[in-house]
Amino acid sequence: MDSISSAGKSFRGRPRIDATPVNTRFPPDELSELDAWISRQDEELSRPEAVRRLVKAALSPNTAGASMDVAIKRIRSEIEKKMAEIDAAPKRGRTK
Repeated sequence: MDSISSAGKSFRGRPRIDATPVNTRFPPDELSELDAWISRQDEELSRPEAVRRLVKAALSPNTAGASMDVAIKRIRSEIEKKMAEIDAAPKRGRTK
């Protein structure tokens, strides 16, 4: 029979992982925005997991490029719409 000292020591708490903790505080309005984002996800996420996913998405070159492309297309569409409105508007004070 093994003695108590030869038995494997059990450690309490979360197991160590190769990661650095980053502790931050959120103002109430930002925290409610984070909670709203979490509620729109297909799976249940903890706040830390949500923050990790949002940071990963923000730092991903594909995400940043895609959102920039969407913004450019939206702005282009708005400009084209305004230009069409200007062209379709009756000309005032101009005669040829």
